[in-house]
Order: sequence, then structure tokens, then C-alpha cells
Amino acid sequence: MKKLDNHNLAMQTYFDDSTNMFYVVNRAQNFTQFFHFNDEGGSPDLTTLDKYAGKENQLFIYFMPKKCVNFMQCEI
Repeated sequence: MKKLDNHNLAMQTYFDDSTNMFYVVNRAQNFTQFFHFNDEGGSPDLTTLDKYAGKENQLFIYFMPKKCVNFMQCEI
């Protein structure tokens, strides 16, 4: 079992099944964590990718449908 976070704040999570990306946002914190989920090869694995740290504390995270945005202009 992998520990995602050691804060005792409310977490909001999102899993994007087309990219196998797992996003974790801690409310009242200024960072978002990115993970990659790999279930090939028998046992599932969650790899830590990066952290985004902003200046303001986050309250929630919202994802728009991919058909509504031009994702070729942005990177994860």
C-alpha cells in the first residue's frame, strides 16, 4: 500500500482513465500532486510524477470534458 499524503485535510481526487493520471488536491493547501497509474505486468503501481505549487490555497479542482478544450495547446 502506498501512502499518498500525510496531511489530515480533506482530499479531492480525480482519475483520468484515458491518460492513467491520478490527481490529488488537498483543500486549504497550495499544491496539487500528480501520479501515474500502471496496472500492466500483474501488480498495480502508482508512480509520483510531480507537484504543482501555486501562490493561493486551493478550494477545489474541476475538470472539463476533453471535447470542450484544445488540449494540444497545454501540457499536463
